[in-house]
Amino acid sequence: MGNRLSTTGGVLNNDTLNLISRSLQTAVKSQYIVKYAKDKLGMTDEDIAGLFIGPNSINSWLTFLKTAIETKPEFARLKNNHLIN
Repeated sequence: MGNRLSTTGGVLNNDTLNLISRSLQTAVKSQYIVKYAKDKLGMTDEDIAGLFIGPNSINSWLTFLKTAIETKPEFARLKNNHLIN
């Protein structure tokens, strides 16, 4: 792949600049979320990791909810909810 920061004529191309910008934005947002979760919600590193991996992760709960919407009549009213789908 080579060095993505190498330049041609001393200028980075737009794709590389966009990649750097997205990476920095993600890092800042992640730091803010982790700090907020620890300071305001009293969460530990393990609690925060559990939001993204494991049986009680956000993804697991959304999958469970989507399955319930498709298979259980009491959840059918959520079928057209744009926040879930």
